Amino acid sequence: MSWGQYLNDLTQRLFGFQMPAAISAPPGAGGYLNLPGVVLVLLCCVLLVRGAKESALVNTVMVLLKLAVLGLFVVLGATGFDSANLHPFAPMGMAGIGAAASTVFFSFIGLDAVSTAGEEVKNPRRTLSLAIICALLVVTAVYILVALIGVGAQPWTAFAGQEAGLSAILAKATGAGWPGVLLSAGAVLSIVSVTLVVLYGQSRILYSMGRDG
Repeated sequence: MSWGQYLNDLTQRLFGFQMPAAISAPPGAGGYLNLPGVVLVLLCCVLLVRGAKESALVNTVMVLLKLAVLGLFVVLGATGFDSANLHPFAPMGMAGIGAAASTVFFSFIGLDAVSTAGEEVKNPRRTLSLAIICALLVVTAVYILVALIGVGAQPWTAFAGQEAGLSAILAKATGAGWPGVLLSAGAVLSIVSVTLVVLYGQSRILYSMGRDG
């Protein structure tokens, strides 16, 4: 669903149109068929069929691009940072903290997918351990920075029902359109990258299960 939202936000900013909800939102969220999601999965499958080396190269490029976009968000979003937006710090109390923590938890699930590449890397005992730990540190640091800037750039009440949130925050903070375009493009790439890694891991898991009988 998020990919469809950011894709619509990107096409709206670049070309002035959006796909209708009937084909861009999943069933239960106002749509009948999430066509962007279907296309995304098919494209990732085609890339994975090409081979692990090609998939890893494309994924590396996408990860570097999305880290650069998130860095841009932190720098530009800081210009609209207002510490008053951090008060009250926990407006929904412990219930809100628990709900947020359960959502943030899913941001770390994909790190275990690295372990499925054990048969494709050199010295997996050392390489995979370093990869998982380094990725965990980078993801945590970037997540905290982005969340801090995002919450500080607008009142917490503005997040309710907000689609393509980071892009909207940049547009408000800078008053310009191009940062939002870059952010939406980065979000589209980010979700492509995540989907590619998850499908890569799933294919290796199914292969191991099949080989083991």
